[in-house]
Amino acid sequence: MTVVVQTQVLLPNQPGELEKLSRAVAEAGVNIHAIMVRDDVAGSTVRLVLDKPRLAREVLDQHRFAVTESKLVAVLCSDQPGEFWKVSAALAARNANIQYSYTAAKPVHGKVAVLIAIGGVPPERAAEILQKEGFECVDHATLVGASSDSPS
Repeated sequence: MTVVVQTQVLLPNQPGELEKLSRAVAEAGVNIHAIMVRDDVAGSTVRLVLDKPRLAREVLDQHRFAVTESKLVAVLCSDQPGEFWKVSAALAARNANIQYSYTAAKPVHGKVAVLIAIGGVPPERAAEILQKEGFECVDHATLVGASSDSPS
């Protein structure tokens, strides 16, 4: 299955809340491979790709964080002008909407791993679309390494 598990945590937008979250996963031996933090008046939404999402979920539940999981597409892009445009054009042509996107911390196979939340089609279908257009999409284990505890 060519998808990546994303862990989402809702936090109050206050000093120290992100520290509590990052400490909880670090003390559990979980590595953060990508992170995006979005704030608004109601709080912060922290989106994470972790090497051990199941363990992280258990730990975050124990610490009483509001946690959900979702699936993303991880497409590998060359670091050059127009690459993301080609990805977005391929998806738009097939009614797949990019809801948001962010990148992983480390390159995969020498390319930038762009994480994309998809609307309009399932993420697995979006990965198929991109692969037919010549892009390489990777699964969770490939993105984070062999220590992943996510489903394959």
